Amino acid sequence: MALDRLIVKFHRGGREIEAEPAGSGERALKIGLLMLARLDDLQAGDTLQCLADIDGRPLPPPRKKQ
Repeated sequence: MALDRLIVKFHRGGREIEAEPAGSGERALKIGLLMLARLDDLQAGDTLQCLADIDGRPLPPPRKKQ
């Protein structure tokens, strides 16, 4: 499945705090790291998600090296 676009979202307390589009997996990784770096702290329940822009579903988990 080719992805045209990804959306990186940070949630805290059930609310979306920040969201930003990314054109590739590498860019999504950088955006996610920047989102986390801008925070003063992390709290229990915080989530960072990378979603396919197609229908808003989460991407499948990464494949593990064998």
